[in-house]
Amino acid sequence: MKLNLTTKLLGISILFNISLGYAQNKNTVSQLPNNKTLWYTAPAKVWEEALPIGNGQFGAMIFGHPINERLQLNEITLWSDHPQPDADREGAYQYLDTIRKTIRNKDYKKAQQLTHDHFTSPTPYDASYQTLGDLNMKFKLSDNKPVSGYRRWLDIDQATAGLSFTVDGTQYQRELFSSAADKAIIQRLTASKKGSLSVKLGLSRLERAQTRFVAPNKLIMTGNAGGKLTYELQLTVVNNGGTVKASGNELEVENADELLIVMTAGTSYVLDYSKLFQGKDPHAMVSQQMANALAKSYPELKQNHIKEYQKYFHRVNFELGSNKVPNLPTDQRLKNYGNGLADPAFATLFYQYGRYLLISSSRPDNLLPSNSQGLWGDGLDLPWKCDYKSNINYQMNYWPVEQSNLSEMHLPMIRLTQTLVIPGTKTAKTYYGPETPGWFYGYTTNGWGWTSPGADLSWGVFNGG
Repeated sequence: MKLNLTTKLLGISILFNISLGYAQNKNTVSQLPNNKTLWYTAPAKVWEEALPIGNGQFGAMIFGHPINERLQLNEITLWSDHPQPDADREGAYQYLDTIRKTIRNKDYKKAQQLTHDHFTSPTPYDASYQTLGDLNMKFKLSDNKPVSGYRRWLDIDQATAGLSFTVDGTQYQRELFSSAADKAIIQRLTASKKGSLSVKLGLSRLERAQTRFVAPNKLIMTGNAGGKLTYELQLTVVNNGGTVKASGNELEVENADELLIVMTAGTSYVLDYSKLFQGKDPHAMVSQQMANALAKSYPELKQNHIKEYQKYFHRVNFELGSNKVPNLPTDQRLKNYGNGLADPAFATLFYQYGRYLLISSSRPDNLLPSNSQGLWGDGLDLPWKCDYKSNINYQMNYWPVEQSNLSEMHLPMIRLTQTLVIPGTKTAKTYYGPETPGWFYGYTTNGWGWTSPGADLSWGVFNGG
């Protein structure tokens, strides 16, 4: 069984979650199952250590810091720049026979130059998948009191994540999930002592973002991704006890007993080449999603989420025998596994983690499929643009679909491929002749329907798409 590229990339959240010295609550962690939960005894220090949640369209990486928490957010359609329908090199087909002849004659240097000059794209390939932004949370905890009993976890059986810890005798718990049923990221915060939740919340992005307060308890961040695509992110805080007020362009919560944080997001993207992928402003859609989520209680939201997720995840039960090893944090289990310690349940955890990531980044109604990092990516110019490399990487993300009983997850990939027919027909005729039937796309594609070769010979001329 080969695991998808998303698993390989985000499997590093297993690999690099190393203990930072937080005290372990053995009574708590010993109750966790070995084969369906990833858990750690310290917060993430870097992005690769954070834990991923997603509903296909809207996702987050959870760092799990008790005081300065960060949730890095993504929306699957947030692409920089714009469509490039004129990226084909006009008249390229006129050099095709010459290039083939020089290759047959083993004049590789000349063939390389001809290909570089006439069979690449004259247009730079700059568009990249991008971060939506961050939710930053700064908590007030007892001054100079140590954190104990820290646990950060991801339950892939229920697609929920969270953390718990104790400060000065008060136990704090945070639970998060990204619901496909209600199209929102939900977070609930509780404490064992009333009035213990005080926090400032802010939304931010590296560029092209404006955040405003909407009374009495909402933040809205809007902007564009460097082209015509616009985005909107809404956050609402519902407090039980205490107060919520504006603090500049942030929300400030003081002395709450319990908090519910709801986030919804969307962009103006539409999967329609004839419209150059430009759809409606997302405000109405995002506002309706927020209203729908707020109309439900937390138990109802969680139940909806788990039921919708498990109809896919529970199709496969995979066991390789019981463990004879202690119930250790996931990073320690990985080290032991690499050192040869028998831990068959760790193999099943990794397999099921791959299924979890695919379900979380490629739901049947996604506008775009799982990309080179699934749904998750931090920054504005992501590795390899976080696009859909036709020479292998795009396919690798979807290798487990049929084998692990997740056929519907193929649908976003199929729809994007269908969208490439019109621009790909033009590319085929431009590079292989006006009478060429069918359609073609080169080494990669992206959210804007790119089908041309790349601008550089070493990676851009690939005839396999």
